[in-house]
This record gives sequence, structure tokens and C-alpha cells, in this order.
Amino acid sequence: MRILHLTSSIGTEAGGVALTVLDTCKALALEGITVELLTHNIGTIDLPWKDNPPPSLTLTLAAAPASDRFSSAEMKRLLPERIKACDLLHVHGMWQMLNNRAASIARKLGKPYVCSIHGMLDPWSMSQRRGRKLLYYHLFEKKRLKQAAAMHFTAEGELKKAVQWVPSGVPTLVVPIIFNLALYLELPERDAAYRYFPQLPGNVPWVLFLSRLHEKKGLEYLINAMIQLPASLANAQLIVAGTGEPGYIESLKTLTRQLKIESRVHFVGMVQGAAKAALYRTADVLAVPTSQENFGLIFPEALACETAVMLTVGVDIHREILDSGAGYLIRQNASDIAEKLTEALSDRPANRRRGAAGRRWVLDTLQPTAIAKRWASIYESILARTLQ
Repeated sequence: MRILHLTSSIGTEAGGVALTVLDTCKALALEGITVELLTHNIGTIDLPWKDNPPPSLTLTLAAAPASDRFSSAEMKRLLPERIKACDLLHVHGMWQMLNNRAASIARKLGKPYVCSIHGMLDPWSMSQRRGRKLLYYHLFEKKRLKQAAAMHFTAEGELKKAVQWVPSGVPTLVVPIIFNLALYLELPERDAAYRYFPQLPGNVPWVLFLSRLHEKKGLEYLINAMIQLPASLANAQLIVAGTGEPGYIESLKTLTRQLKIESRVHFVGMVQGAAKAALYRTADVLAVPTSQENFGLIFPEALACETAVMLTVGVDIHREILDSGAGYLIRQNASDIAEKLTEALSDRPANRRRGAAGRRWVLDTLQPTAIAKRWASIYESILARTLQ
């Protein structure tokens, strides 16, 4: 069984989808499935297998396109060749001419394909440039999805939000994302972050925001919540990890100066690997009041480190996390966030119990090997139907 995964980019700048695709391909290959990942050579690439890929995994990088929506000449040449060589095509994302071209080739060659949506049919996502997306959906995406062997969603919440865009008769799958748990199997000490960030204050409550710095993520609400904490928590620190547009980051720093809390808000930039795990581990709580997040990789990562999370209904796995006893539901409202932060930081033992419950949930439900086996079964079922 040879599976071809296709995505526009695996550069770190592409965010969570790129990480998910990389970790999925690695997990599938470790299960003995022959996997090829075809993508454009865009941005900084941080491969989870480093210089030692699984034997059955091939990474094929095409030249970068002139526009993210269009394929490079090299990709156009590679697509028919690589799709012909595979048994099944697995396409990631929406709103890419690359995906529609690949699906068209697969149909002509009689190859089944699966479409992973990655939250891109969520109401918030559809509200962004809505007119363009509606036109593109009816011109291109609806046909691609209608003829797919299945549409893949990462959570029940994602499927419920997107159901109106699922063409009649198309099978739907709900399978969690695969992410690399190896970094979190042996946890660092609670104060591990100080080895990487010695400039950060110690022996005080920490609130961690770790995500791309974008208006969508609601960081302004969190910053404003910091000034509404009670006097007993006046020493609480907000650690902001991530990168974004320089102008937007400067506006956030200006806000902290206006609120006179610049000494309590620390921008540490992009963090990865062991430094990221250390930040999760040292923080009292991860708080990201985002407008929308598909699976939201940061949340299971934090929970794997026994750190409780605060998240909105915009996160598609918020119900699963709340049901596990690991999270706090917040609104995009500074007062509500301040109330929940006060609860978490004032009773740190109870907050730690939430974190411990979250780690149990992650280890029980998000094991890469188990999810990879589910995908193997799904692929085999689709191929069996195709041959009938």
C-alpha cells in the first residue's frame, strides 16, 4: 500500500498543519506503510525524523511556486508521475489550486483520494474573505470534495461546524491529529524553563500564551485580563511565545506599556523542541483566547506536560478537553479571562490536578501508533471499495 500525502508547504511558517502532516507521515511509515510526502520547498523545514527517516518514507520537494495558490512548474510535472505511482492520494487543506489539480489527476487515473480539511470550513474561517471563498468553493472545491473517497475532520466539533459544506453522500471521518508525543514522555522538572529563559522571574505564577501572534488568537484580551487580577496575584507573569507580523507585535508591546504592565509581559519569540516543553512544564496554565482553532496542537502539547489549559468554544476539541477535567472554558472577554485566571492561580493544587487529568487524556487517546493503525485500516477499506 503506497500512500501519497500532498500539502502546499511543510515550512515551520505554515503552522500546525505542516507539523501535523510531517508527524502523520512519520507515524504511518513507522507502521510499515509506504508513504511519500510531496510538497513545495517553502520556508524553514524542521523534520521530525531529522537525518534518519523511516525506511518506507520519502520526502519529495518541488520548487516553490510564485504564488501560494498555484503550483510551480516542477510540481506540475511531478503531480501526474507521483499520483500514478501511488495507491491512494491524501490531500491536506483547502483553497489551493494545487489540491484541485491533484484531485483532477487522481480522478483521471482512477486513484481514490482523501481530503483533510484542517478547520478551513469552520464558520470563523469561512467569514474571512467570505465572498472569494464562496466563489472558489462553488467553482472548484465542491467538485473536488464531492468526488473524494472521504472528507477527514480532526474532531466531532470540526465536523459539526462544517457539515453544511459536506456534499451529499460523501463519507466523513473523524480521526484526531497525530503529533509527536516522544518529547513529552519524560517530563522535565517544573522549573526547567529557567535554563532556557534565565531572564524570566522565578517563584511567581506564570500564564503562558504560545501561538502564532495574530489578531485571531485574542492575545489583547489576555493582556487586558492581567490588569484585572486581584492584588494577591499582582506578581503574576504573562509569557508570550510566538512570532508574527512586526507591526502587530509592536502594537501588543505598546498595549502593555499603556497598561503599565510591560515588566510583567515577556515576549520570548519562537520556541521549539525542549525549550517549548520546558515552557509548558513551568507555566501554571496555557491561555489562548482564540477565535478559531482546528485541533489546536498547543493544547494537547501543554496537557501532555501536565499543564492545564484555558480555551474558547472556537477550539474544535474544547468539549473533549473539558470533559477530561483538564481545561477552563473562557470567552474573548478580559473580565471572564481574569476570573478564570484568578481561579487557576489562587488554587494551584487544584489547577495541577487538572493538568494531570489532561496528561492522562492525551496519553490515552492521542497515541501516534494507535492513530496510525486507524489510518491504515481506513486506507485499506477505501482501496477495497475502489477495487469492487
